[in-house]
Amino acid sequence: MKHVEALEAPVLLATKAVGDLFATVGLKATSGRIWAYLYLSNSPQSAEAIAEKLSMSAGGVSMAIGELMDVGIIHRGARSRSRRFYYRAETEMWPLVRRIFRERAKNQLARPIAALKESLSMMQATESELGENELNEQLTQLRHLVDLADFAMVLLDAFMERTRVEIKAAQKWLSVSGKLGGEPLSRLRRRLNQTE
Repeated sequence: MKHVEALEAPVLLATKAVGDLFATVGLKATSGRIWAYLYLSNSPQSAEAIAEKLSMSAGGVSMAIGELMDVGIIHRGARSRSRRFYYRAETEMWPLVRRIFRERAKNQLARPIAALKESLSMMQATESELGENELNEQLTQLRHLVDLADFAMVLLDAFMERTRVEIKAAQKWLSVSGKLGGEPLSRLRRRLNQTE
């Protein structure tokens, strides 16, 4: 029991820190806390257990779990003879980082893209009221902007995929580092610092 209590404070501190990190990339801090708690847990946890350990409401946990599952950084499963769902964290770091940054970028791009598309619809609606020549050039230019915004979303996905291929070596270092207590990553960091 003392062993469990001794671990509780550092785990809670770590979950808060990860929550703050999540908030800096546009995700909810509560989602970061839950992901970190699951990542540091030895076994899948129920929503009720998460709420109790992190002193969160059932509704708050449910919303955050939904966000985390949408991003794909936690997974849900069931246990035999149990009606509850149990959750575990995604532990592969590159997919996790990629999903978080992709979500953040998409969230940041979604609102301006929607506004551009709305302005195009509004301009197309006034086409019958104003002369075709008067609107023709503006409509064409606005369509170009909308196409550019849509292309930015495609480019984002392509960039994330290409980046995934190009950082295979770094991913391997992270993987090996995790298995060996961080030593290879420390060596890589020293090597990078020497080249600067």
